[in-house]
Amino acid sequence: MLNNRTVLILGAGASMRYGYPSGVELKKMIVRHLMPVQSPLYANASAINNHEIIDSDLDKLIPYLIQNCAFPIQTLKDFYTDFNESPRASIDSFLQERKEFLEIGKILIAHAILRCENSGGFHDVVSNTEPSWYQYLFNEIVDQLVMQDQKLSLTVITYNYDRSFESYFVNGLIKTYGMQPSEAKRIFERIKVIHVHGTVGTHQWDVFAKPYGHSLLPIHIEQAANSLHIISEEDAFVETYREVRSELYQAENIFILGFGYHKANLERLNLTSYRGNIYSTRTGIEDLELIELNRATEGKIIFGKDKNHGIVDFFRKEITLNGIFAPEIMVFNNEMKRYNRIQVI
Repeated sequence: MLNNRTVLILGAGASMRYGYPSGVELKKMIVRHLMPVQSPLYANASAINNHEIIDSDLDKLIPYLIQNCAFPIQTLKDFYTDFNESPRASIDSFLQERKEFLEIGKILIAHAILRCENSGGFHDVVSNTEPSWYQYLFNEIVDQLVMQDQKLSLTVITYNYDRSFESYFVNGLIKTYGMQPSEAKRIFERIKVIHVHGTVGTHQWDVFAKPYGHSLLPIHIEQAANSLHIISEEDAFVETYREVRSELYQAENIFILGFGYHKANLERLNLTSYRGNIYSTRTGIEDLELIELNRATEGKIIFGKDKNHGIVDFFRKEITLNGIFAPEIMVFNNEMKRYNRIQVI
């Protein structure tokens, strides 16, 4: 149960339990999907029908890019070679410098993310012995969500392209309470969700949307690609970040979950300017990296102590959804602040 106005900021690590890639893994996926472009067989690729399913056969991706999207084969080869050999770890950071590849980059992102949709991954009890954090959050807030006929004091700001969070909660309401999809949608919309970088198409309950986890058609890729925003597209973020900052200014508790702390995202969030408490997981963040983050954010963020804790363990063992933290968490964070003060001296 939430007692305070709460904002969750989600990075790639928040969706990985449900089959979605990290930034590094997304790069590997895209490179693998585009690898056949190196074959001379695709120099004269034949057209595919707009209604043909393409997600069952990756070999159809290249003809789709050539015929449906009208990309010259040499452009695809140049993108593949440069992206594959670039030291940049993610496609977002690569496209930040190579804006001539924005259009093809968005299509390949949309294709990769939509291929990851799998509603079977939502069945926590069957597939995993430990609950996922979606399941944990659902059970923590669902009574409030269903019972009160008003907006929940929860906003989700996600940097992820996928729509797994929305789909999990709507599906959970349908299966738990026997609701019709339209009623589940109405209830779910009491949670405000902001996709900073856009999302792969509209939600599954919209009339023209691709149902979550179903076969992938060319039209779905086109719709999804048109909805995405890359870090370098400054103009696309003006209104979004105005809305994001408004939510953060009003929050009493801010939780940063599975976040990679990309420099551009940190600068736009300006985390030192908010009055609320800020807590963060530290999964995969090494000690020295954490100390630098602590310094960059002026000690504003209270980090979880254990870098091996996932989001559920973070909430259950380190800091609760209402901002109550284990004593060792404050000791750990105070030690970091003290160390940074010594370094400055």
